[in-house]
Amino acid sequence: MKENKSPFHAALNYSLKKWGWGAQSRLAKKINKKQQYISSIQKGLNDGAEKTRREIAAAFGYDYEDFLKLGRSLLGMPEKAPEPPAQPEPFIESHIAKLLTKLNKLTKADAKILESWLDGYLARKNK
Repeated sequence: MKENKSPFHAALNYSLKKWGWGAQSRLAKKINKKQQYISSIQKGLNDGAEKTRREIAAAFGYDYEDFLKLGRSLLGMPEKAPEPPAQPEPFIESHIAKLLTKLNKLTKADAKILESWLDGYLARKNK
């Protein structure tokens, strides 16, 4: 058997063990797959399609992300840190600064005309 240390496989092995004897067959019936396919996924010979992995998690009563969280916990992996927000590119920041300088020089009437034009432009662009 190929050693597979993925969170999904850790959660799958744990859940099948909890179900006890005949767990692969019961799982296969529950998600309408062959027992051999479940076995190949469990052994790490086949990763299984994402749709199938999600069905497996649901069959055990888990949301897919919670199933992966269970697997990470079983493997002693830390929770994934949230991705930091993307930083604007310096090119974009410099253009925004130039635009703000120009906008500050507009009169109220000019600003209203520009705002109206921008609203129309964005409406057409988002169609």
